[in-house]
Amino acid sequence: MPIEIELKARVNKPEELKIRLSKLGSLHCTFEKDDVYWAFPDDAGVKLRVRHESKTNARGKTSKAVLVTCKTREIREGIEINEEKELSISDIGTFEDILKYLGLEPGIRKKKLGSAWKCHAGGESAPILAELSEVKGLGNGLSNCLGYFIELEIISGVRDEQNMAKNRKLLLDLLEKLDIPREMIEARPYTEMLKELGAGD
Repeated sequence: MPIEIELKARVNKPEELKIRLSKLGSLHCTFEKDDVYWAFPDDAGVKLRVRHESKTNARGKTSKAVLVTCKTREIREGIEINEEKELSISDIGTFEDILKYLGLEPGIRKKKLGSAWKCHAGGESAPILAELSEVKGLGNGLSNCLGYFIELEIISGVRDEQNMAKNRKLLLDLLEKLDIPREMIEARPYTEMLKELGAGD
């Protein structure tokens, strides 16, 4: 099963970061992602994410999908290691009726707008996907642009300590090239931040 090795960091100057990303990688797409997290009423843990996603690639072609995702999430020094199961849904109304029938309820909502670049990681390593996003509800409208985040992700087919360490270094090296200090790394999930601010209800 593919493993996602990922970090996210807060961004203070998104327009400047876009320029650096365009120098280090190639534009992959722009996107809009609307998420709803479903859980049992008596369970604080997230069970399922239902995402309405629209992507426009570098050639201007737009695609839309509804994706259902369940993942396990591990944090090591600010770096996420995720195993993810995902499928697409054509009849979202019926699927949500099934979730309600099983006792799950919609909870935290999240909306992300942004762009993604593919950055070459060097050698035979898989490219790093770099997503610059504005997460609605996490900004305060001030000049420091809170609410913007960069997510760096490598997809790996191997989960061993040596491979994890190598990919972790690749992500941190790219973060440094993007001139983002390590203290800007944010280990908390977006859902937790939105819940704290009361912005995801």
